[in-house]
Amino acid sequence: MQLASSIADLPKVPAIYAMYGGKGHARYVAYVGSAGKLRQRIEQHLDRRDSSIVTSASAVRNHPDQLLGVSWWENEEFATKAKLAAAELVAFEVLDPVVRSRGKPMKEAKAYLADPAFKERMRGVFEGEPTGWLHIPDWNHVVVMLRTLE
Repeated sequence: MQLASSIADLPKVPAIYAMYGGKGHARYVAYVGSAGKLRQRIEQHLDRRDSSIVTSASAVRNHPDQLLGVSWWENEEFATKAKLAAAELVAFEVLDPVVRSRGKPMKEAKAYLADPAFKERMRGVFEGEPTGWLHIPDWNHVVVMLRTLE
């Protein structure tokens, strides 16, 4: 598994990603999304904070300061938009996030999702180890790091 220490370490590849909240046994999948370019999408969520899931006025949204990490999965089948969108729908089933993308699935994605072989391959991807993990430090972690530097 790739360990990223900053957003700049993330690859610029198509990927499905999961954002996590909570700690220890209380950890949960807060959000699952898809990205044509993973690094730019995570920057949008965490740095620029202008993604719809962050700026939403709805009752449920993600607050970047409450997230502890991001995992992501890469797969050669994510190269096409339709397969990436279909894979995201499978990831919703497997990872059961608190918040899901609000867009309607494209017709082509529904066709891939109707293929049992594709769905089984994607379940295997998301039930397996992610390609990588980005740790998002919380304030306590930052304080410990500062003390270590002193």
